[in-house]
Amino acid sequence: MNLKEINIVTHEYDELFQNRLNELKKGKGSIICISGETGFGKTHLLKYFHDAAGSVSKPAPTSVFVQCDAPIGTFKIGNLQPMLPFSRAIEKILSKTKEEKSAEKKFAKSIGMTILATLPIAGEVFYAVKELSKDWRQYKKDKSSLTFNKINTVTAEYYDSIVSFTDNIPLVILIDDIHWCDIQSVELLSHLATNILKIPLLIVVAFRTSILQSHASPLNNFIKQFQSEKNSVFFIELNGFSKEHVKKYIKLSLKNYKDNEKFEEWIYSQTDGIPGSINEFIRYVESRSPFDEKGNLKSDFLADSNIPTSVQTAFSQSVGNLSDEDTNILAICSMEGREFTAYIISQLLNTDILTAIKKLRSLQNRTGIIRSVGTQLRYGIKSTTYEFTQAYYHNLFEKSLEYEEYIALHSQIASILRQRYEDTESETLKQEIAPYLAAHSAESGDKETAKSMLLIAAQSAEKFGNSGIIQEYYNNYTSIDKTEISENESNPEEEALKDLLRKSQLSNYDFESKNEIDNESGNESKPESQDFLAIRKTIVDYYHKGNYNSAADLALSYIDSQSGGLTISDKSQLYALIIKSYIESGDLEKAETYCNTAINMIENNPDIVGESFLFNVCSILYSIKKQDEKALWYLSEATRKAMSLPPELKLLTLTNIALLTEKNKSGNSGKYFDAARKISYALNFNEFASDVFK
Repeated sequence: MNLKEINIVTHEYDELFQNRLNELKKGKGSIICISGETGFGKTHLLKYFHDAAGSVSKPAPTSVFVQCDAPIGTFKIGNLQPMLPFSRAIEKILSKTKEEKSAEKKFAKSIGMTILATLPIAGEVFYAVKELSKDWRQYKKDKSSLTFNKINTVTAEYYDSIVSFTDNIPLVILIDDIHWCDIQSVELLSHLATNILKIPLLIVVAFRTSILQSHASPLNNFIKQFQSEKNSVFFIELNGFSKEHVKKYIKLSLKNYKDNEKFEEWIYSQTDGIPGSINEFIRYVESRSPFDEKGNLKSDFLADSNIPTSVQTAFSQSVGNLSDEDTNILAICSMEGREFTAYIISQLLNTDILTAIKKLRSLQNRTGIIRSVGTQLRYGIKSTTYEFTQAYYHNLFEKSLEYEEYIALHSQIASILRQRYEDTESETLKQEIAPYLAAHSAESGDKETAKSMLLIAAQSAEKFGNSGIIQEYYNNYTSIDKTEISENESNPEEEALKDLLRKSQLSNYDFESKNEIDNESGNESKPESQDFLAIRKTIVDYYHKGNYNSAADLALSYIDSQSGGLTISDKSQLYALIIKSYIESGDLEKAETYCNTAINMIENNPDIVGESFLFNVCSILYSIKKQDEKALWYLSEATRKAMSLPPELKLLTLTNIALLTEKNKSGNSGKYFDAARKISYALNFNEFASDVFK
């Protein structure tokens, strides 16, 4: 699809972008979010915006285009690479700055930065960012991350680095497929959005709404937070073309086209106005023209049994015209991902790099199924990189392989990356390769390598200080073994990963280190009680998302690290959450162990609120263990304690008694349900009442 065609048909988007560029020249930034499904033209619109930014009269802004990594097989690698889209953007900015010698000198002089002497590889961007942000922050405290309360240290460094670039020239960052990005990149995007009107920075991101909904992408939180910011964050939703748009598109695409309502209606009905689908049908009619010499539609056109009856058929017919060799090469390319490198493909084809590029260029020119996206730095090597022009093509060729071929090819790629990993002495490069090696190893069935690489990559990601990233590593690790290892089994690698997770979770609440930033900006630290509320909220969030082990681990770690600063009531609430988490995960033995620990604590340090929480959760445990007499004893004790407590705790106790007596069919549940129902309505807990008292 030609970029001009996208722009002419959807000129209102170009108008918005030009307005934002004009504001950018005035020092006011903004964010544009483009949503649309596969084939709706997100990537084309981004690239058009990229070209448009570069064509602005001098001084033109620096414009960089980057993509997030799509999954490799079923392995969502993008979620495991902290700050990857912004690292790639910074890498390209540094490269452009280095090419412009005068700009480099001015830049280096203004902030005393020497990092430009060598262009960093992707992993080393992390260290370049630290150097840049440190130097720049000394000069620009009013604009730096120091104005934020409790911002993650690495996120602050990336924030300061990006803002520092805009001191010299306005900046445009375009990120495609941001639905695959990591949680820390979204955190940085949110902080940039908060101050975007004060920064000459324009960010354009593109995403698929269906992916956000089906994969619980962290980007959902950003959209919810900023969808009402009409002056700084703008949303474009790409929909299918109207019939009028389809007509314009056909006239732009087909030479000497004469208006034909019947043909246009046929195109529209077959494609639902989806631009990518229209493009495939246009490609079909270009190879088999439905028009006679005078430009009129052939009378027997619709009767032709060969014409596509759906977009899938149109795609398949394009593929069906390929030779066996072409089909085989494209299937091999699909194994590396929607994006693939000449470096890997040459080795899979067992040929030299120039021959591989020659074959890929020929496929690009003849089929339009793949296209070059230029030189990229992957696995520490600069290599020409290609991508499938449509996600459909990538999926089609990936699924065309037999099971044995699929496993063998992923195994070959893993072998190539493993050799690259073992040959390099750079720890930074090893850490960069590790997630890719883990992904291809997992897809090939080599679980041991996948798990060991996940641990190495997680250890590297730890320096970014975001517990959400480590949680993703832990989830991927446990998913590899979920069919073979019982819940109670573990191994040294898993324990090391769990330890990383505990440390990262607690570091998010290490307010002593965060207060260093608060003190520099003149902010007072928050009271310790608010620290407890923050950690409790996270534990409850884990619990409600079904991450029971994470909830229990975080609560235990917090109790251990803050033992002297927590009240008995606070500890009791945390122990109640620990016990409930182990109950939900099915580990009743651990639940009982911590139930006994908590009861011993409360006996030595009586606390009426703590007793209420613990007696209630212990009653639930013993009810599940079918020790009903013990369960009722704890509830009766909780009832006695609850008489002088707030109504919320009375409601908790009465509801548990009602549910337990109903379960035992003792005949007394009705009066407890009535009492609990009255309290819930008095507290305006209507949703609670509808869930429990059906």
